[in-house]
Amino acid sequence: MTAKQHIKFNEKTTLLDFACGYGRHARFYMKDIYPGNLYGSDVMSDFIEICRSTFSLNNVCDVQFDLNNPFPPLKHNSEKFDIIIAYSLFSHLSEDAHFAWLKEYYRVLKPAGLVFLTIRQQAFLNSLSNSLAYCEDLNKGYMRKLQETLGSATVQKRFDNGEYIFTPTGGGRDLTNDFYGDTVIPTEYIHNKWSELFDIVEHRKETPDFPQALICLRKKQE
Repeated sequence: MTAKQHIKFNEKTTLLDFACGYGRHARFYMKDIYPGNLYGSDVMSDFIEICRSTFSLNNVCDVQFDLNNPFPPLKHNSEKFDIIIAYSLFSHLSEDAHFAWLKEYYRVLKPAGLVFLTIRQQAFLNSLSNSLAYCEDLNKGYMRKLQETLGSATVQKRFDNGEYIFTPTGGGRDLTNDFYGDTVIPTEYIHNKWSELFDIVEHRKETPDFPQALICLRKKQE
């Protein structure tokens, strides 16, 4: 996608891996982006500690990993980043939290900067009908709860009407249910709401090999 948008990685490119987890994506960018321009951020303190330790050489970590709060702001200056990535984050945020972070992305992105994120859509709703047949025993309780909360005809109708679908579940100490749960976002909602801040450059639907929709956004010019 970056190539299609004529984005070339060089020593000046700045990238934020938001909701970076244990750094599974950030590590792949180290061969293309100068580590001092590569940043990670997550709400979970344990993940940030893992990143700081595993990315360090001789107790020095060139990649900057920061703990963020469930809601903005970030510590970064405005117009700092060329690119922001957020994998499987917007599949879990409340409506208030997701739009707050979109506004914060707009603030910290350079003019015409890009956001790459993933969301759940129709394929996820379809999967709830047969998910228990193949999921591991460990996950069956979670999947059964998803079926109960998101697998109904009422939810499908709301999705078809372009509504933001969020069920608060929480996810432990740092992931409280006031902002974290399970989320499905219709395409109609994206075009109606996100277009206030971003141009929707590309939207790839879910596939069997990549079960979330992948979206590229470009910061609108004022």
